[in-house]
Amino acid sequence: MNDTMKGISILSVTAIAIFGVLNQDNQGFDIAFLAGIGAETEQSASLQLQQSILAGVDPTEIQEPSAAGVTERARGVDCYRGWISIDDDNMALDQQAYISAANEKTMYVRIVDRKLIIEIPNNNKTLARRADNVPVEIAVELADVAVINKQCTRKDLIITAWK
Repeated sequence: MNDTMKGISILSVTAIAIFGVLNQDNQGFDIAFLAGIGAETEQSASLQLQQSILAGVDPTEIQEPSAAGVTERARGVDCYRGWISIDDDNMALDQQAYISAANEKTMYVRIVDRKLIIEIPNNNKTLARRADNVPVEIAVELADVAVINKQCTRKDLIITAWK
């Protein structure tokens, strides 16, 4: 049997199988798009979403977070930007641009022109040290300088003690 006949045979068997499956009366299967079960609810939810988008509502604010990330409102991280100066014998920086992200106990500062991330406790903004480990949610925030510069609160820092 040559290749053309094999291909035609495979296509024929596939077409017959698909035809047979689609012509069954769907007994015992709960497939919503075949049985029409739940189609009205799904359709009304998508219509409501379309109506709200047309009304000017941001869809990221009214839907669940996607796998790509969470909305600004749902973030547990505060972010800051500005200038940082460190005046210590072990480390000296003079008005370097920075971006930062802070969780409930620590602020992580990324110096824009250097490969340096500094850890500052939230209860003492004058004490800093080089960050050994950065939490994932903080690292994600610090990754995009352009976005964080637009969205973050302006705050200049002066560090007097380097640990």
